[in-house]
Amino acid sequence: VFDINVGEMTIEEATATIEEYSDNYFSGKQLRLVCGEDVVVMNVKEAMTAIDADYIAGLAYSYGRTEGLFARVRLINRNEPRPLAVSEGFTINESYVTRKIEELADIVEKDFVNYKVTNTGTSLEIIRGQNGTSVNRTEIEDDVNAALSAAVFDDITVNAIVREATPPDIDYLRSTVYVA
Repeated sequence: VFDINVGEMTIEEATATIEEYSDNYFSGKQLRLVCGEDVVVMNVKEAMTAIDADYIAGLAYSYGRTEGLFARVRLINRNEPRPLAVSEGFTINESYVTRKIEELADIVEKDFVNYKVTNTGTSLEIIRGQNGTSVNRTEIEDDVNAALSAAVFDDITVNAIVREATPPDIDYLRSTVYVA
């Protein structure tokens, strides 16, 4: 658990060790939300508000007893660690995660503006449109929660959703300008 060998500890010893170690475990770790060239860095220690060391120690204790007695003795004698990936027992700071997702959205998102065509009677004004971009906040939050739960602190790639502004159809412009 968290790179700690709790295999030969009591539940109480494992709980105390996990509590002590977890304070430092998340220090300096980051998740990066990456969308194209835009990056927002998330401090994992701020994103994880609490760890239930009692619960995690109990999971490790149960995990170490999934084999029969002889199989456990053999594993102990070989001194082969059996890592336990813990995906429960954490409390995620949802407001911090949401704030970081909004920070990325503020950088990436652009309002969609369609082309505007105006016939003034003597001329035709065309105002260029602008592509709109957005991000799926729910998908990003799910990805962040999954990464934090799995203790995988890598880049999270965010795909921008692009709504393209399309230029007006040439046949429409021709029909607006030419009168038969």
